[in-house]
Amino acid sequence: SRLVGRGCKEIWLTSQDNGCYGKDKGTTLADLLDKIAKLEGDFRVRVGMMNPTHIVDDVGRIVDILREERFFKFLHVPVQSGCNSVLSDMRRGYTREDFLNIVDEARRRIPALTLSTDIIVGYPTEEEECFRETVSLLELVKPDVVNISRFSPRPGTKAYLLPYLPPGIVKQRSSTLHSLVRSISLERNRAWMGWKGEALVDEEVKGAKIARNIYYKPILLYDGVDLGSYVQVEVKGATAACLRGVICQQ
Repeated sequence: SRLVGRGCKEIWLTSQDNGCYGKDKGTTLADLLDKIAKLEGDFRVRVGMMNPTHIVDDVGRIVDILREERFFKFLHVPVQSGCNSVLSDMRRGYTREDFLNIVDEARRRIPALTLSTDIIVGYPTEEEECFRETVSLLELVKPDVVNISRFSPRPGTKAYLLPYLPPGIVKQRSSTLHSLVRSISLERNRAWMGWKGEALVDEEVKGAKIARNIYYKPILLYDGVDLGSYVQVEVKGATAACLRGVICQQ
C-alpha cells in the first residue's frame, strides 16, 4: 500500500520461490494475493516464479485471483525437464504430470494466460530419450516464454559428483531447444496480431518503449509515450521476442 501511495504503477512479487510464501507462518501465497486484490489504487501486479511442488494443490485459487483486474495474467512455473526420471534425480519433488495439471488448470481459468517456464539441458542423467521427453513437453504445452540454461555443477550437490555429459551433446541439445522455443514463441506472439487494448508503459530500450498489456505481453512502441502511463495500442507485428505496436488514434 505504501508503494501504491507513492505512485508506483507496477509491482513485482519476487523471490527464489513465491510458492513457498507463508509456509513458515501458517498462511499461503493465495492469501497474500487476496489481500493485495483488495487494495485501492491504480496499479498492476506481476507475480514471479513459483515451483510446481508448492502450488500444485492451490493453483486453482491462485489463478482465480490472477483474474482480478490488477494482476497480470502471467504465470512463471519452472519445469526444468520433461522427464520424470531426471526430475527425480534432481530431487524436484514433482512430476511431468504435476506440471501439466498446473498448466491445464491455469489455462482453463485464463485461456490467454502468458506462461513462462525454465529448462535445464544436459543434466548428467539426461539420456537421449529423456531429452526427447523434454522436447515433447514443450511441443505439447507451447509456453510463451522458456528460459533455457545448460547444466552447471554446484559443489556439495549430488549432481556435482556424477559424470557429466559430453559438451558437444549438451551444446547440440541446447541449440535444438532454442530453435524450438523461438518457433513456439513466434507462433504464440503472432496470435496477438491485430489486438487492441490498454497497456502499461514500463520500460525504455534504445529509443523505444515497452508496454505490457494485462497478459504481460511486451509491446514495442516507437511513439512518444511516458513511462508509467497507460496507452491504447494496436499490435501490428510480432517477433519471437515481443509484439510491435502503435498508439491507437483517439
